[in-house]
Amino acid sequence: ALSRKKVMRVVLRRERRRRNLRALQSNPPPFPQNVLIEHSDLPEPGARTPELRVVVTGDRFLAEGIAQSPAPLCYYPIYGDPEEAFLALEEGNSSGAIIDLEGWAIPVIDLLDRVRTLRLRRPDLQLAFLASEEASDMETFVQAACSAIVINKRQKIRKIVGLMQSTFTRAETQERVLSQKQWKILLLMAQGFSLRAIARQLQLPYHRIIYSMGRIQTLLKLNCRQQLIRLLLKLSDKHC
Repeated sequence: ALSRKKVMRVVLRRERRRRNLRALQSNPPPFPQNVLIEHSDLPEPGARTPELRVVVTGDRFLAEGIAQSPAPLCYYPIYGDPEEAFLALEEGNSSGAIIDLEGWAIPVIDLLDRVRTLRLRRPDLQLAFLASEEASDMETFVQAACSAIVINKRQKIRKIVGLMQSTFTRAETQERVLSQKQWKILLLMAQGFSLRAIARQLQLPYHRIIYSMGRIQTLLKLNCRQQLIRLLLKLSDKHC
């Protein structure tokens, strides 16, 4: 009777695993669960050392998924503190960074401002950002702010790995990057300054601020100023 119970438990465990696997195959979970499941989609380690990139994320599950993945993902240093990662990147030991936009104590716009400062010191830096939601306005904003690609964490692991391994060149987005003056205007708007107050703060004529606003809206593919204000409010939220 005891052996029969053991056999039944084994059968139940096998059936549970079979159902879980079928559910995962029909509805793939978001990254990095796919990393632990679809190992066949990942490239085999090459003979040469992979190009070193830094991963910046506060998501422990994401970090563990990357650390347990086959090469080259498992070679990437993982930082849970953005400032530590940026200091390491300033030293020039890594060719690029993959930065999670979510889960930080600071707003996204402040994180992007820090990345822009880093970009001035490391113009050769290759950047990519991770986000779990599909928001075209935020993606366009990030591309214009930092000349970087945005990777959706909820897509197939094969595509994610391909993007992570690719060379993130700035050529495609160079003409769509916000200038320093335009970025200062956006930062002040995010802090609640009116356009006239921004003109006084930057010591520029009011009509120049209005002109810059038009250029910013065109660059970000926004139809009106209200869309820009809503986007800035979203990016200024610590829980964005």
